[in-house]
Amino acid sequence: MSDTSWKPGAVAMVHCSDGEWRQATCEPHAIDPARVVWRFPNRVYRDVDTSTARPLVVIDPENREQVVGMCRRYVETYSGPGTSFDPDGANRRAVECMQAALRSLIDPPKLEEPTGLGAVVTDVAGTRWIITGGPTQPGFEWYSPDLNSRTSWDLISAVKVLNEGVTA
Repeated sequence: MSDTSWKPGAVAMVHCSDGEWRQATCEPHAIDPARVVWRFPNRVYRDVDTSTARPLVVIDPENREQVVGMCRRYVETYSGPGTSFDPDGANRRAVECMQAALRSLIDPPKLEEPTGLGAVVTDVAGTRWIITGGPTQPGFEWYSPDLNSRTSWDLISAVKVLNEGVTA
């Protein structure tokens, strides 16, 4: 797809300049409506090579109509066009299983960032992160003694708050 064919709201895997593929959302450019920008979880890129971008399909597992449509297409692809499909009868279990499978792929909601000085969280790998605060390194307020590394909250997949820290 060319830049002009991407519409605001589209979601894609975009090949970034560091060689990594990242999920991004297409948004309208603030000044030039003929252009778009790509929003990543922690930054916006105005000039992204989208020649290799791969559009993603977004299916809400709680939207039964979307799940039924996906199941119907799967059954037709597997068994052949025109195959009977009854989402409320014989294929009800298939729809329920598909919903369960889609739900299992969803990341748990991100924890709210604790803001107290010295707050401690662990990420999905069990790594501890401590908020150090201070204006000396904005965007790198979280320090991991396990990795001897700093980062921002947006890049931590926190799963548990061990300590809320001290607030004034």
